[in-house]
Amino acid sequence: DGHTTLKKDSDFMVFNIRELMNSDSNIRNALFFNVLKYAWSLCLDYNKDTVMMVDEAHVLLGDKNVLGAEFLAQIQRRARKYNTGTILITQQPSDFVASQQILMHGKAIFDNASYYLVMGLKKQAVEDLSLLIDLNDSEKESIKHYSQGEALFVCGNRRMRINVAVTQEELDSFGSGGGL
Repeated sequence: DGHTTLKKDSDFMVFNIRELMNSDSNIRNALFFNVLKYAWSLCLDYNKDTVMMVDEAHVLLGDKNVLGAEFLAQIQRRARKYNTGTILITQQPSDFVASQQILMHGKAIFDNASYYLVMGLKKQAVEDLSLLIDLNDSEKESIKHYSQGEALFVCGNRRMRINVAVTQEELDSFGSGGGL
């Protein structure tokens, strides 16, 4: 309804897009793009280390949104030039393989990532992930049977099966939204 109340010099900013979810898909995608474009513009300072995180990436990639996938791929390709780390979070790798065009951008996103943390997935999700990153047969089978806290951590050519152990205090800090 007026000028923004955002403080661009904040150390931490969150753009809550919950209210956009009820919009028509074309309007929603345009609004998502505007929010992401603005957030990305805040990361373009060579002298400041930043992190651009997109949680629930499936929301941006829904309706086979090729422009959203292309934008995420461009961010992923350019982030290091601006001392920006990226964190893209999704529950389903299928979000990045929904169409041939999205798969092309999905591969660029994953190819330009320094690390992957892959937690337990169902069979089809493992197959979709294997279109994006190289997984050997043993890794594919293991990922299907991971318990809570188990993951495949990939750093360059190194691959490690890890177990994430958290304290009760750390668990409490997440609240109950994660299904615990």
